[in-house]
Amino acid sequence: MATYFTADTHFGDGGAPGFYRRPLASVAEMDTAIATNWRAVVGEDDDVWHLGDFALGRRNAAAALLAMLPGRKHLIAGNNDPETPAAGWNNVQPYAELDVSGRHLAPCHYPFRTWRDSGRGAVNLNSQAMAA
Repeated sequence: MATYFTADTHFGDGGAPGFYRRPLASVAEMDTAIATNWRAVVGEDDDVWHLGDFALGRRNAAAALLAMLPGRKHLIAGNNDPETPAAGWNNVQPYAELDVSGRHLAPCHYPFRTWRDSGRGAVNLNSQAMAA
């Protein structure tokens, strides 16, 4: 079992290829590439923490997409995720604290100025850090 982190997939978002400088010709090509890469890496027993902005305004399509993607999927809600996210998430929350490979993590869609154990090596994972 492995643990993966991702953010800002923006499935179905017409502005994402340009905004995120994704070298793809269309939204459909972007969606296919992200899903293909996900399936190539993530196994059914793996955990995937998505740090927000999964699919823009596509709740029903998002549920079908989630069903096709392997892994136990955890959503850290972002500013573009609906208040009632699509079915298929193992859990949905605005923030989490977890230990992975001996490292304390504080994943959130947004960066923090400080977080629990930040002075003791804990890491705040956020969508801006994921893009860097």
